Amino acid sequence: MFCSREEKGEYGEHKTQIATLITVEILFFIFMAIFSISFLDRLLFSPLHTLLANTRKMEDWKKLDAKDLTTRDEMGYLLYSFFKMNEKVHERTKVLDRKAHHDELTGLLNRTNVLDEIDTAIIQAKKTDTKAAVLFLDLNKFKTINDTLGHDVGDIILQKAAKRLTDSTRSDDLVFRVGGDEFVILLTTISKMEDVKYIVSKVLKTFESPMMIHGKPLEVSTSIGVSVAPDNSENAEEVMKMADVAMYNSKQDQETHFAFFDPQMLKRSND
Repeated sequence: MFCSREEKGEYGEHKTQIATLITVEILFFIFMAIFSISFLDRLLFSPLHTLLANTRKMEDWKKLDAKDLTTRDEMGYLLYSFFKMNEKVHERTKVLDRKAHHDELTGLLNRTNVLDEIDTAIIQAKKTDTKAAVLFLDLNKFKTINDTLGHDVGDIILQKAAKRLTDSTRSDDLVFRVGGDEFVILLTTISKMEDVKYIVSKVLKTFESPMMIHGKPLEVSTSIGVSVAPDNSENAEEVMKMADVAMYNSKQDQETHFAFFDPQMLKRSND
C-alpha cells in the first residue's frame, strides 16, 4: 500500500509538530526542575543546612549568630525560635556558672576552683621560670564585730574588704573568698619576690583607713600568710595549707600583720 504525496506531507507536518511539542515539554520540565530545585534549596535545603550547622554549634556549647536568620517564612520562624532558645540556654548557663564559681555576697571567685587555679599557676611558673604566690588572709576580730554589730554590718565589711583586695592586686591575679572572712589571693608569674612584698604592703595599707559603715568609721584590719611555689611546694593543696599556717603565725606579730611561710612554723604548730 502506497501513500500519496498529500498524505506524506501531512505525516511530515504532524511529525514536526510532535517533535516541536516534545521539545517544548522537555524544556518546560527542565525549567520546572531548575525552578523547583532552586525553590527547595532556598526554602528548605539551605535553611535545613543552617539548622543542622547551628545544631552542631549548640552541641559544642557555642553561641548562635543572628546573621543565620535569613528567611521570614515558617522555616525562618523555626530558625528564629531556635536562635532565641539558644540565647536563653547560654544566658542561663552563664548565670549558673557564675553562681557555681562566684561568691554571691562579694562577687569574688569562691573556693570551687581555687586548687585548680593554683595548680595551673604552678605549672605556668615552672614553664616560665617564674614563681606563684598564695596570700591567705582573714579579717582580725571579725567574729566579734559580726556578733556585736550584726550580720548586716558583717556583710558590708566583707563586701568592702573584697573591693579593697581587688583594688590592691594586678589584673592577672585572682581573688577568692574561701570562707566566712577568709580570702585567698593568687599571684601569678612572679619574677622577683619584691613584687609579692609590694602587693602585700598595698593590701595592708588599704586596710589602714577605717571603713565607713552606716556613716560611722570602723577599724578593720587583716592578717596575711604567704607561701611561694615552687619554693615551698609544687603541690597546690600544700601551698594553700602553708599560706594558711603562715597567716595564723602572722597574728602573733602585731606590727607587720603578715608572714612568709617557714618550715619552722609547722614544728611550732605541732608542739
